[in-house]
Amino acid sequence: MLEALVGPMREGDALSQAEMWSALDQFELLPIDDDDYLHAARLRARHRGLQTADALHLAVAWRAGCTAFWTNDARLAAASGGLAVDVIGGG
Repeated sequence: MLEALVGPMREGDALSQAEMWSALDQFELLPIDDDDYLHAARLRARHRGLQTADALHLAVAWRAGCTAFWTNDARLAAASGGLAVDVIGGG
């Protein structure tokens, strides 16, 4: 959600900020447990350039049984083990 707010905040677009914030209701927020931190560390060890927050996001998604992981980040997609859905290219 943080990333979705950055552009509208930079542009001073209050309407888009409010729309992005209200979209949060469509998502389930999950806690991060100790196993998620270990899984994220393993992901970062295997996938050079994968950011910590992205690795945690992916680790929690796997634990939660997500069947798709939407991203436009090639490094994150490569680390996703086939979960990634390219939100820009559609694949």
